Amino acid sequence: ANGSEENIITFTSSKATPTPGDWGYISFESGSSGHLKHTVLEYGGDNNSSPKYYSGLHSAALYVNTSPTLDHVTVRHIADVTHYSASYNQTAAGIWIQGEGAPVITNSTIHSVESWGIYHQSSADIMIQGNVIRNNGNGVYSSGGRVDARIVDWGNDSGPYHGTENTAGLAGTVEGNVLFFPWIGDDGDGDQVPAYWEEKFDFDDTDSRDGLLDPDADGLNNLEEYRLWSDPKNNDTDGDGMIDGWENQYGFNPIIDDSALLDVDGDGESNLTEFMQGTDPLDMNSRGAEFPLEIGSV
Repeated sequence: ANGSEENIITFTSSKATPTPGDWGYISFESGSSGHLKHTVLEYGGDNNSSPKYYSGLHSAALYVNTSPTLDHVTVRHIADVTHYSASYNQTAAGIWIQGEGAPVITNSTIHSVESWGIYHQSSADIMIQGNVIRNNGNGVYSSGGRVDARIVDWGNDSGPYHGTENTAGLAGTVEGNVLFFPWIGDDGDGDQVPAYWEEKFDFDDTDSRDGLLDPDADGLNNLEEYRLWSDPKNNDTDGDGMIDGWENQYGFNPIIDDSALLDVDGDGESNLTEFMQGTDPLDMNSRGAEFPLEIGSV
């Protein structure tokens, strides 16, 4: 389904007065291909088959067992209403990712879903940054691969609730193998850095100038640190011996210790050694002096 901003494709109820669960679901089966762009799925999620589990999650508006592109997709008003037995409470998710499903989800919104906005059981890691997941029964769950749900709009500045990492969160719950900090929140001073993030790191959300500050002198200002999810007061967030700005400059990840021992340019020197010597880790012929910056928190 390939819609556009001017011509949005809508899968919806046929009833004059639609309600959640009026119809079933769309499924990307294993081995299939395709995409949904500028598409709305609404008032679906019903599944009248015998449930796999007698209580709990039973259905979804969208099943994903492969790797479709979902761009500018809205999933809303979803529920499972045809219960296998009146004594069981089956519910519906917005998107249920199974098997080896690895959808690319961008610019999309999931809201007013009975249960989980996204329920992830696939073995694959997926990234859902920049999407809106709000006002659902729950937020995002993963019992499989990692779901990178950072920089998501949860609909509340307090962010999603997590049993240990964000007990003050008033938005939908996140559970399992889900990354969710930082999230999109209110920006009081217009510096593109959310107020909760500035408060967490003791900056001033009434002063837009602090978005351009670099208190840990790692070559990244606070706005860049927020977007990278690195620590603005520790110039080596992942503790691998290389400063965050240097790692970012050369395409390494400053928040995960996974590149210090690599030798990307094949010159016999690890990235950490190249950093300490001031050489280019992507150029086997580079020469330089020892990097003078002290590593650590400020």
